[in-house]
Amino acid sequence: MSSPFGDGVPAADYPAERPASPSCRGAAPKAGPDNDGLPAAHNRAELPASLARSDAASEGGLGDDGLDDDWVLPDGSGPLPPAAAAADAPPAFDSSLFKDVGEAGTHPLSTEMRLAVARLSSGGAGDRPVLPLNHGRILLSEADFLLLEGENWLNDEVMNSYLALFNKRDKALRLARGSAASAATAAASISRRTFCFNTYLFGRMYSRLRGYNGDGVRNWGIKLGLNVSDVDRIVVPINLSRVHWVVVVVDVEHQSFMYFDPYGTLDDQGCVPIVRQWLYDEAVRQLGLDGARALDVSASGIVEGNVDWPEQMDAGSCGVFSLLFVNCLAARVAPRFSQSDIPAVRSRMAVDLYLDELSCSSLAEPTL
Repeated sequence: MSSPFGDGVPAADYPAERPASPSCRGAAPKAGPDNDGLPAAHNRAELPASLARSDAASEGGLGDDGLDDDWVLPDGSGPLPPAAAAADAPPAFDSSLFKDVGEAGTHPLSTEMRLAVARLSSGGAGDRPVLPLNHGRILLSEADFLLLEGENWLNDEVMNSYLALFNKRDKALRLARGSAASAATAAASISRRTFCFNTYLFGRMYSRLRGYNGDGVRNWGIKLGLNVSDVDRIVVPINLSRVHWVVVVVDVEHQSFMYFDPYGTLDDQGCVPIVRQWLYDEAVRQLGLDGARALDVSASGIVEGNVDWPEQMDAGSCGVFSLLFVNCLAARVAPRFSQSDIPAVRSRMAVDLYLDELSCSSLAEPTL
């Protein structure tokens, strides 16, 4: 099987199995990927406001196929998060704050820029908004930006805000493909057509108690603009037992499923078969039975535990690793970052989220 990143990065389909993923948040994982309840040690009353808000959002309405309030449609429209419609733009917001951030990458920011990033969460764990509604129709608070410091675990708000930026970039690159020859057009011809779901999809279509429920998400792909016949990568982020972020990437281009666990472990909790079943159902809905058979989802292999993929060494950066892995994959850049890059990447992600653009943590030029 060819490498999903190109010939420069070999693919290891079935490497030797490693121990199960440790928990990024300290609670013992359950037996399977379950977004249907809180771990025993997880008391919402003891959580910071931003994390409690995240849990409440991901639990609501699991029995239907409606979209969560913070989903954003491809044109940037969609329902507003609760109480966000009346929120004014925070007075401290200044779009020129990071205008001199320098070139994109994973190298450390200047001292001045790091101080500016620190000011974004200077209010501590408060819910005061830091900037207006972003492209993901999410109102990020000081507490959310605080999660990008140290080894903090990322919540749904931060994850979904950043995933929405991947879709925003993909839309811009698709438009560039039809424009006159330019640097943007050249980048569009190299980049992969990538569609990212948010963190609630997997919990809507599967729980340990109910099993697979494809009807619960039967309209999500169409409503959100996914075209199975016009995409190279489909990204499904998964919060394993509410303690650890992993991603399943449907590699349409290479007819495979990639399972990326930042700890380097294999899919011992059975996420890929669930996503495989969903993809077949989605293909039937969009392409018909013959089209779904032609896609031949059942024959697609699994790429997991690749020894060349970055491996998380700290306790809470699984979300950062997962997002940066998807960023590299979409940009056709080999994922050669390491744990030592993560402090700088966290700061750069904060800048991206503040500016609502992938302008700081993306690599400037494709390497494959």
